[in-house]
Amino acid sequence: MTLHMPFAPGVVRLRAAKTVDPYSEEEVGEDWKKPDRLTIPGASVLTVNTTDPADPLRKRVITTKALSMPPASDVVETDRIEFDGQVYVIDGEIQRDRSPFTGDVLEASAILRRGNG
Repeated sequence: MTLHMPFAPGVVRLRAAKTVDPYSEEEVGEDWKKPDRLTIPGASVLTVNTTDPADPLRKRVITTKALSMPPASDVVETDRIEFDGQVYVIDGEIQRDRSPFTGDVLEASAILRRGNG
C-alpha cells in the first residue's frame, strides 16, 4: 500500500556516472557532467525553510525542502534531485518508515538542501 498523490508533480533523480581508473579499472570517483536521469512520478516536494546565514561578506541562502516519494523509488543518499528547475542534494538518509498499524511502508522521505551565493 502506498500513498496516492494524483497531483504530485514528480521529481527527477540524478545519479552520477562512476569514474573508472583506466589502469587499475577501479572506481575512483563520480562524474556529474552527464548524470543518469530518472523521473520519479508521484513525488512531492515541500519547502521546510530558507535561511540566510549571518555572514556580512557573503550573501548566501540555504533552502531546505522535504521530499516524499513512493517507497520503492530508486533513490539513494548520493543522488541529487531536480525539482522545478533547481538541483538539490540529499541531506542524510532516505527514510522508509513502517506504519505501526499495518507494517506497510507508505512512503520514502528525505531532506533536500540547496545553497546559492
